[in-house]
Amino acid sequence: MDLFIGTTLSEARKQKKVSLKKIAQETKISSRYLQALETETYDIFPAEVYLKGFMRSYAQYLGLDADEIVRAYDRQHNQPVENVAKETATSSVTIPKINTRLVVWSITSFIAIILIFILILRPQ
Repeated sequence: MDLFIGTTLSEARKQKKVSLKKIAQETKISSRYLQALETETYDIFPAEVYLKGFMRSYAQYLGLDADEIVRAYDRQHNQPVENVAKETATSSVTIPKINTRLVVWSITSFIAIILIFILILRPQ
C-alpha cells in the first residue's frame, strides 16, 4: 500500500506546527507549490523535475525520507523506479564522436600544402 504523499507532507508540517508561509521563506519554495504538493495538485508545476525537486526539498525540511516520498510518487504515476536514477544520471546532450584519423589527415594535408606554397613562392 502506497502512502498518500500530500497527506503525509501536510500531517508532518502540522506536527511541527509550522506554517506554509514560514516553510516557503526558509526553503525558497513558493507557498503555492507547497500547497500543491499537500493537495497533490501536480499539474501546476512547470515540469516534473521541479515537482520532484520541490517534493524532495519539502520532505527533507519536514524530516521525512525524501527518497521514499519521490519513489511513492513514481509508483503512483507509473514511472519505473529503476529508470529514475538513470534519467537523472544521463544527459540528453549527445557529444559527437571525433574521427581522429580524419583530423590528423586534415592537419597533415594542410601543413603539406603550406610547405608546397612556400617552396614554389620562395625567391631564388
